Amino acid sequence: MDDCAYFCAARARLVEEMDHGASWQEAVAAAGLLVSRATAYRIWLRAWREGPSSFEDARHGHPTKVLAPFQTWLVAYCQTAPHTPSHQLQPLVQHQFGITISVRHLNRVRAALGVRWVRPHSPKKT
Repeated sequence: MDDCAYFCAARARLVEEMDHGASWQEAVAAAGLLVSRATAYRIWLRAWREGPSSFEDARHGHPTKVLAPFQTWLVAYCQTAPHTPSHQLQPLVQHQFGITISVRHLNRVRAALGVRWVRPHSPKKT
């Protein structure tokens, strides 16, 4: 189970426990989350307002989505194909890891890892 699916399931469990009368501490412990009282109630209130769609992680490109397996894959891929632009990497990342990451954040991650995009050499005009 990837991180996004784990946290969605944990949030759903938190809301379910709180709906059944558990205190926020009991619900957090049952869900396996480390959140404060305010955050637990924010998750519960958002689920009450928006329904099941509130459990989805809609933060596109935040560092929590860039974990070690993704970084390792990105470095290996970009070293073998340095001419691949980030907009072409986006669908590969979506397919391989099931995460959506913005081109801007992908560029930042590539720069931080030292695997920047290399412009392909064009033939000289005569």
